Amino acid sequence: MKIVLIFFIGLLFTAFSCNIITTKKVEVIDSTEVQGDLVLFYASSMLIPMQDIIRDFELEYPHVKVLSEVSGSRTAVLKISELNKPCDVVVSSDYQVIKNLLMPHYASWYIEFATNELVLAYNDRSHAKQQINSENWYQILLNDSVNFGRSDPDSDPCGMRSVLTIKLAEEYYEEFGLKDQLLFKNKKLIRHSDIELLKMLKKHEVDYIFVYKSVAIQNGLSFVELPSKINLGSADESIFYATVNMKVSSNNPGVYLLRKGEQIRYALTMLKEANNKRAAEAFIVFFTNKNKGLRIIEDSKIQLLDSLYIVPHDSLLLELSTKIER
Repeated sequence: MKIVLIFFIGLLFTAFSCNIITTKKVEVIDSTEVQGDLVLFYASSMLIPMQDIIRDFELEYPHVKVLSEVSGSRTAVLKISELNKPCDVVVSSDYQVIKNLLMPHYASWYIEFATNELVLAYNDRSHAKQQINSENWYQILLNDSVNFGRSDPDSDPCGMRSVLTIKLAEEYYEEFGLKDQLLFKNKKLIRHSDIELLKMLKKHEVDYIFVYKSVAIQNGLSFVELPSKINLGSADESIFYATVNMKVSSNNPGVYLLRKGEQIRYALTMLKEANNKRAAEAFIVFFTNKNKGLRIIEDSKIQLLDSLYIVPHDSLLLELSTKIER
Protein backbone atom coordinates (compact mmCIF):
# COMPACT_ATOMS: atom_id res chain seq x y z
CA MET A 1 0.00 0.00 0.00
CA LYS A 2 2.81 2.38 0.83
CA ILE A 3 4.46 1.63 -2.49
CA VAL A 4 1.22 2.43 -4.39
CA LEU A 5 0.74 5.65 -2.38
CA ILE A 6 4.31 6.81 -3.07
CA PHE A 7 3.88 6.00 -6.78
CA PHE A 8 0.59 7.97 -6.89
CA ILE A 9 2.13 10.98 -5.15
CA GLY A 10 5.01 10.81 -7.62
CA LEU A 11 2.60 10.90 -10.53
CA LEU A 12 0.83 13.93 -9.07
CA PHE A 13 4.15 15.72 -8.55
CA THR A 14 5.25 14.95 -12.12
CA ALA A 15 1.98 16.15 -13.57
CA PHE A 16 2.08 19.32 -11.49
CA SER A 17 5.68 19.99 -12.53
CA CYS A 18 4.88 19.46 -16.20
CA ASN A 19 1.95 21.79 -15.90
CA ILE A 20 4.19 24.48 -14.47
CA ILE A 21 6.65 24.10 -17.37
CA THR A 22 4.08 23.99 -20.16
CA THR A 23 1.98 26.88 -18.90
CA LYS A 24 4.90 29.23 -18.21
CA LYS A 25 4.49 32.40 -20.28
CA VAL A 26 7.20 33.13 -22.81
CA GLU A 27 7.57 36.77 -23.88
CA VAL A 28 6.84 37.15 -27.57
CA ILE A 29 7.87 40.46 -29.11
CA ASP A 30 5.30 41.99 -31.45
CA SER A 31 6.30 41.51 -35.08
CA THR A 32 6.01 45.27 -35.59
CA GLU A 33 8.62 45.93 -32.89
CA VAL A 34 12.11 47.04 -33.94
CA GLN A 35 14.23 44.14 -32.75
CA GLY A 36 17.15 41.82 -33.46
CA ASP A 37 20.84 42.35 -34.14
CA LEU A 38 22.07 45.47 -35.95
CA VAL A 39 25.53 45.15 -37.52
CA LEU A 40 27.33 48.49 -37.57
CA PHE A 41 30.75 49.35 -39.04
CA TYR A 42 32.07 52.78 -38.14
CA ALA A 43 35.11 55.04 -38.44
CA SER A 44 37.72 54.93 -35.69
CA SER A 45 37.58 58.72 -35.35
CA MET A 46 33.95 58.25 -34.22
CA LEU A 47 34.87 55.81 -31.43
CA ILE A 48 33.97 57.94 -28.41
CA PRO A 49 30.70 59.53 -29.63
CA MET A 50 29.57 56.28 -31.24
CA GLN A 51 29.79 54.44 -27.94
CA ASP A 52 27.33 56.97 -26.49
CA ILE A 53 25.08 56.83 -29.56
CA ILE A 54 24.92 53.04 -29.42
CA ARG A 55 24.15 53.13 -25.69
CA ASP A 56 21.30 55.63 -26.10
CA PHE A 57 19.93 53.86 -29.17
CA GLU A 58 19.75 50.54 -27.33
CA LEU A 59 17.99 52.26 -24.43
CA GLU A 60 15.38 53.61 -26.84
CA TYR A 61 15.15 50.27 -28.67
CA PRO A 62 15.68 47.68 -25.94
CA HIS A 63 14.98 44.75 -28.26
CA VAL A 64 17.86 45.68 -30.57
CA LYS A 65 21.46 44.61 -29.96
CA VAL A 66 24.08 46.64 -31.84
CA LEU A 67 27.02 44.53 -33.00
CA SER A 68 29.65 47.10 -33.87
CA GLU A 69 33.12 47.04 -35.42
CA VAL A 70 35.44 50.05 -35.40
CA SER A 71 38.26 50.58 -37.91
CA GLY A 72 39.55 52.94 -40.53
CA SER A 73 36.66 53.80 -42.87
CA ARG A 74 38.29 52.25 -45.93
CA THR A 75 39.02 49.08 -43.98
CA ALA A 76 35.38 49.00 -42.90
CA VAL A 77 33.92 49.09 -46.41
CA LEU A 78 36.51 46.64 -47.76
CA LYS A 79 35.21 44.12 -45.22
CA ILE A 80 31.95 44.36 -47.14
CA SER A 81 33.16 44.57 -50.74
CA GLU A 82 36.15 42.23 -50.44
CA LEU A 83 35.34 39.87 -47.56
CA ASN A 84 31.54 39.83 -48.00
CA LYS A 85 31.00 40.43 -44.29
CA PRO A 86 27.36 41.14 -43.40
CA CYS A 87 26.62 44.70 -42.37
CA ASP A 88 23.54 46.89 -41.96
CA VAL A 89 24.91 50.42 -41.50
CA VAL A 90 28.25 52.07 -42.26
CA VAL A 91 29.38 55.37 -40.71
CA SER A 92 32.41 56.74 -42.55
CA SER A 93 34.70 59.71 -41.96
CA ASP A 94 34.76 60.17 -45.74
CA TYR A 95 31.67 60.25 -47.96
CA GLN A 96 33.85 59.32 -50.95
CA VAL A 97 34.59 55.93 -49.41
CA ILE A 98 30.89 55.10 -49.61
CA LYS A 99 30.51 56.72 -53.04
CA ASN A 100 33.55 55.04 -54.61
CA LEU A 101 33.67 51.65 -52.88
CA LEU A 102 30.07 50.80 -51.98
CA MET A 103 27.90 52.47 -54.63
CA PRO A 104 26.07 51.34 -56.65
CA HIS A 105 26.46 47.62 -55.90
CA TYR A 106 26.31 47.62 -52.09
CA ALA A 107 24.56 50.93 -51.32
CA SER A 108 22.39 53.38 -53.24
CA TRP A 109 22.60 56.53 -51.13
CA TYR A 110 24.45 58.27 -48.31
CA ILE A 111 23.91 61.16 -45.92
CA GLU A 112 26.66 63.69 -45.21
CA PHE A 113 26.40 65.04 -41.68
CA ALA A 114 29.69 66.48 -40.33
CA THR A 115 33.14 67.87 -41.04
CA ASN A 116 36.43 68.07 -39.15
CA GLU A 117 39.98 69.36 -39.54
CA LEU A 118 43.48 67.93 -39.26
CA VAL A 119 45.81 68.85 -36.40
CA LEU A 120 49.16 67.69 -35.08
CA ALA A 121 48.63 66.12 -31.66
CA TYR A 122 51.36 65.58 -29.08
CA ASN A 123 51.89 64.77 -25.40
CA ASP A 124 53.85 66.14 -22.47
CA ARG A 125 57.03 64.27 -23.45
CA SER A 126 57.08 65.18 -27.15
CA HIS A 127 60.32 66.71 -28.37
CA ALA A 128 60.19 70.46 -29.15
CA LYS A 129 56.65 70.77 -27.82
CA GLN A 130 57.52 74.19 -26.38
CA GLN A 131 58.65 75.49 -29.77
CA ILE A 132 56.17 74.02 -32.23
CA ASN A 133 53.38 76.20 -33.65
CA SER A 134 51.16 76.55 -36.72
CA GLU A 135 53.94 78.15 -38.76
CA ASN A 136 57.03 76.10 -37.91
CA TRP A 137 55.46 72.66 -37.41
CA TYR A 138 56.93 71.19 -40.59
CA GLN A 139 60.41 72.35 -39.61
CA ILE A 140 60.01 70.67 -36.22
CA LEU A 141 58.87 67.42 -37.85
CA LEU A 142 61.95 67.39 -40.08
CA ASN A 143 64.25 67.57 -37.07
CA ASP A 144 66.26 64.35 -36.71
CA SER A 145 65.36 64.09 -33.02
CA VAL A 146 61.61 64.23 -33.76
CA ASN A 147 59.39 61.48 -35.18
CA PHE A 148 55.76 61.51 -36.20
CA GLY A 149 53.05 59.06 -37.18
CA ARG A 150 50.21 59.05 -39.68
CA SER A 151 47.71 56.45 -40.83
CA ASP A 152 47.73 54.41 -44.01
CA PRO A 153 45.85 56.15 -46.87
CA ASP A 154 44.56 52.80 -48.13
CA SER A 155 43.07 51.93 -44.73
CA ASP A 156 42.00 55.24 -43.26
CA PRO A 157 40.85 58.51 -44.89
CA CYS A 158 42.78 60.43 -42.23
CA GLY A 159 45.95 58.95 -43.71
CA MET A 160 45.01 60.14 -47.18
CA ARG A 161 44.15 63.56 -45.81
CA SER A 162 47.47 63.74 -43.97
CA VAL A 163 49.26 63.27 -47.30
CA LEU A 164 47.09 65.91 -48.96
CA THR A 165 47.75 68.34 -46.10
CA ILE A 166 51.50 67.82 -46.46
CA LYS A 167 51.24 68.46 -50.19
CA LEU A 168 49.22 71.61 -49.56
CA ALA A 169 51.83 72.75 -47.02
CA GLU A 170 54.51 72.71 -49.71
CA GLU A 171 52.44 75.13 -51.79
CA TYR A 172 51.24 77.23 -48.87
CA TYR A 173 54.68 77.76 -47.33
CA GLU A 174 56.38 77.84 -50.75
CA GLU A 175 58.91 75.23 -49.62
CA PHE A 176 59.88 73.21 -52.70
CA GLY A 177 60.59 69.58 -51.88
CA LEU A 178 58.85 69.75 -48.50
CA LYS A 179 56.27 67.08 -49.29
CA ASP A 180 58.91 64.53 -50.29
CA GLN A 181 60.96 65.18 -47.16
CA LEU A 182 57.97 64.73 -44.88
CA LEU A 183 56.37 61.80 -46.71
CA PHE A 184 59.58 59.76 -46.78
CA LYS A 185 60.39 60.41 -43.15
CA ASN A 186 59.21 57.96 -40.48
CA LYS A 187 57.42 55.69 -42.97
CA LYS A 188 57.83 52.82 -40.50
CA LEU A 189 55.48 54.67 -38.16
CA ILE A 190 52.50 54.51 -40.54
CA ARG A 191 49.60 52.60 -38.97
CA HIS A 192 46.14 51.39 -40.03
CA SER A 193 44.09 53.81 -37.93
CA ASP A 194 44.20 56.65 -35.44
CA ILE A 195 43.50 54.17 -32.64
CA GLU A 196 46.95 52.66 -33.20
CA LEU A 197 48.52 56.10 -33.49
CA LEU A 198 47.00 57.17 -30.19
CA LYS A 199 48.44 54.08 -28.50
CA MET A 200 51.88 54.89 -29.90
CA LEU A 201 51.66 58.46 -28.67
CA LYS A 202 50.53 57.31 -25.23
CA LYS A 203 53.53 54.98 -25.03
CA HIS A 204 55.82 57.82 -26.19
CA GLU A 205 56.82 55.88 -29.29
CA VAL A 206 56.14 58.97 -31.42
CA ASP A 207 56.29 62.69 -30.72
CA TYR A 208 53.46 63.85 -32.99
CA ILE A 209 50.57 62.32 -34.93
CA PHE A 210 48.27 63.64 -37.64
CA VAL A 211 44.70 63.23 -36.38
CA TYR A 212 41.36 64.98 -36.49
CA LYS A 213 40.87 67.87 -34.10
CA SER A 214 37.92 66.13 -32.43
CA VAL A 215 40.04 63.05 -31.70
CA ALA A 216 42.75 65.17 -30.07
CA ILE A 217 40.19 66.97 -27.89
CA GLN A 218 38.34 63.77 -26.93
CA ASN A 219 41.61 62.18 -25.81
CA GLY A 220 42.81 65.23 -23.87
CA LEU A 221 45.82 65.83 -26.10
CA SER A 222 47.67 69.03 -26.82
CA PHE A 223 47.73 69.88 -30.51
CA VAL A 224 48.92 72.35 -33.10
CA GLU A 225 46.15 73.87 -35.19
CA LEU A 226 47.11 74.04 -38.84
CA PRO A 227 46.18 76.98 -41.10
CA SER A 228 42.73 76.69 -42.70
CA LYS A 229 44.45 76.70 -46.10
CA ILE A 230 45.83 73.22 -45.40
CA ASN A 231 43.76 71.59 -42.62
CA LEU A 232 40.94 70.46 -44.98
CA GLY A 233 38.31 71.82 -42.63
CA SER A 234 37.10 74.91 -44.50
CA ALA A 235 34.51 74.94 -47.28
CA ASP A 236 35.86 78.39 -48.26
CA GLU A 237 39.22 76.87 -49.22
CA SER A 238 37.83 74.20 -51.56
CA ILE A 239 39.51 75.67 -54.65
CA PHE A 240 42.95 75.64 -53.02
CA TYR A 241 42.42 72.17 -51.56
CA ALA A 242 41.70 70.82 -55.03
CA THR A 243 45.15 71.86 -56.31
CA VAL A 244 46.63 68.66 -54.84
CA ASN A 245 45.72 65.02 -55.32
CA MET A 246 46.87 61.47 -54.68
CA LYS A 247 46.02 57.92 -55.69
CA VAL A 248 44.41 55.39 -53.36
CA SER A 249 43.48 51.79 -53.96
CA SER A 250 40.06 50.75 -55.27
CA ASN A 251 38.04 47.53 -55.12
CA ASN A 252 39.94 46.22 -58.12
CA PRO A 253 43.57 45.09 -57.74
CA GLY A 254 45.94 47.34 -59.66
CA VAL A 255 43.27 50.00 -60.21
CA TYR A 256 43.62 53.28 -58.32
CA LEU A 257 41.30 56.17 -57.55
CA LEU A 258 42.49 59.75 -57.91
CA ARG A 259 41.47 61.79 -54.86
CA LYS A 260 41.68 65.55 -54.90
CA GLY A 261 41.92 67.67 -51.80
CA GLU A 262 38.54 68.77 -50.45
CA GLN A 263 36.79 69.64 -47.23
CA ILE A 264 36.42 66.71 -44.83
CA ARG A 265 32.88 65.34 -44.85
CA TYR A 266 31.52 62.40 -42.84
CA ALA A 267 28.67 60.24 -44.12
CA LEU A 268 26.58 57.17 -43.33
CA THR A 269 24.55 54.69 -45.35
CA MET A 270 22.42 51.58 -45.09
CA LEU A 271 23.49 48.56 -47.11
CA LYS A 272 21.18 47.27 -49.84
CA GLU A 273 21.49 43.75 -48.43
CA ALA A 274 21.05 44.78 -44.81
CA ASN A 275 19.76 41.81 -42.80
CA ASN A 276 17.84 44.03 -40.39
CA LYS A 277 16.51 46.93 -42.45
CA ARG A 278 13.93 47.96 -39.86
CA ALA A 279 16.58 48.38 -37.15
CA ALA A 280 18.94 50.02 -39.66
CA GLU A 281 16.33 52.62 -40.60
CA ALA A 282 15.55 53.25 -36.93
CA PHE A 283 19.26 53.74 -36.22
CA ILE A 284 19.69 56.21 -39.09
CA VAL A 285 16.67 58.23 -37.97
CA PHE A 286 18.02 58.22 -34.40
CA PHE A 287 21.54 59.12 -35.57
CA THR A 288 20.36 62.06 -37.69
CA ASN A 289 18.06 63.49 -35.02
CA LYS A 290 19.47 66.82 -33.79
CA ASN A 291 18.40 66.04 -30.23
CA LYS A 292 19.82 62.52 -30.21
CA GLY A 293 22.68 61.28 -32.39
CA LEU A 294 23.70 64.64 -33.83
CA ARG A 295 23.71 66.21 -30.38
CA ILE A 296 26.14 63.56 -29.13
CA ILE A 297 28.34 64.10 -32.19
CA GLU A 298 28.39 67.86 -31.70
CA ASP A 299 29.17 67.46 -28.00
CA SER A 300 32.17 65.32 -29.00
CA LYS A 301 33.61 68.33 -30.89
CA ILE A 302 32.93 66.99 -34.35
CA GLN A 303 31.57 69.91 -36.35
CA LEU A 304 28.14 69.32 -37.85
CA LEU A 305 27.34 70.53 -41.33
CA ASP A 306 24.79 73.33 -41.55
CA SER A 307 22.28 70.77 -42.80
CA LEU A 308 22.16 67.10 -43.71
CA TYR A 309 22.99 66.40 -47.33
CA ILE A 310 21.34 63.31 -48.86
CA VAL A 311 22.84 61.92 -52.07
CA PRO A 312 21.05 61.30 -54.35
CA HIS A 313 18.13 63.35 -53.08
CA ASP A 314 15.43 61.07 -54.46
CA SER A 315 16.96 57.79 -53.41
CA LEU A 316 15.70 57.39 -49.84
CA LEU A 317 12.40 55.73 -49.18
CA LEU A 318 9.84 58.47 -48.60
CA GLU A 319 8.89 57.02 -45.22
CA LEU A 320 12.51 57.15 -44.02
CA SER A 321 13.26 60.51 -45.61
CA THR A 322 10.37 62.25 -43.87
CA LYS A 323 11.71 61.13 -40.49
CA ILE A 324 15.20 62.52 -41.08
CA GLU A 325 15.72 66.07 -39.90
CA ARG A 326 17.21 68.30 -42.56
